[in-house]
Amino acid sequence: MSIYERKYQRTTRNQIEKCIRWCQNKLNLRDWEVDLYLTGNNTKERMFGYCEIDNPWQEQASIWVDLEFCKEKNINPYSTVCHEMIHILVTGKYRIDVDSDEGIARTFEDMLYKEFCKQTKIKLVSYQEK
Repeated sequence: MSIYERKYQRTTRNQIEKCIRWCQNKLNLRDWEVDLYLTGNNTKERMFGYCEIDNPWQEQASIWVDLEFCKEKNINPYSTVCHEMIHILVTGKYRIDVDSDEGIARTFEDMLYKEFCKQTKIKLVSYQEK
């Protein structure tokens, strides 16, 4: 997640899919097939969002967004999706080392989220107070 976390905002599966499609267009990932799962991921640790590059050669990836956990921890699901889409760009499309891409995703997720809200007229929520 970004250094400054955005507050939670309600969303629907349809709106999250819209966010994924918007990110695919913005990040030039239009050819990628991105499956969405609105539940916890298949790892032992509970996370707000998680992605797997299923097959980079066939441009297939999966994103998990745990909406209940996002709500519980006051984390923004759209920002989470933007973060995971950056992972797909960096790790999947450009095949940069997985250990190196977390900082990249944290750096650019909020910019992507703000642009998404502006272009789709979704409310831009404020940062959490630290």
